[in-house]
Amino acid sequence: MANLSYEDRKAIERYLFLNGYEPSVGVSLIKTKVLPLRLNYTLDFTSLNCFGDVTLKSGDLWEKNKSGIIAPADGYYQMSLAIVTRSTEQRVTTAMAFTLNGNVILGESSNAYIRNITEDYIATASSTLTNVHYFSAGDVIGVATKRTDERSNTRATIVEEDSMLSVIKLS
Repeated sequence: MANLSYEDRKAIERYLFLNGYEPSVGVSLIKTKVLPLRLNYTLDFTSLNCFGDVTLKSGDLWEKNKSGIIAPADGYYQMSLAIVTRSTEQRVTTAMAFTLNGNVILGESSNAYIRNITEDYIATASSTLTNVHYFSAGDVIGVATKRTDERSNTRATIVEEDSMLSVIKLS
């Protein structure tokens, strides 16, 4: 982490500390914004092209595109997401999952249920998930979404300023 600014180094150390890791030289981390997409839900997972600007990065090997973050080397990675969705419709319920080269891998987020009967009710909810998985160099770590409610016409939009994705290389 010697090539990072003091502010970036402190932000990485704080992030790692809050997630139970001891800051050390060689830690590889990337954190990105999430693009404000309008989601068209189905009952099956659909991949999202939602990866926005990199907000925090340690290590020069990271690459990303809208489809995902590219694993820089073979090893175990911890992926975390907190994706907030907003809707003006009632009873919208979403779930998120991580993908490996476009295919959903084990684990599914909490359901984000938006009640939203009137303007007096909360119109946002969050899907959160943390998972550890082995990836090979060049694998694309992505995100997929589905609706879990029984209503076929529900839709939501990702709230960009409240959402984040991060990946830490563990070994």
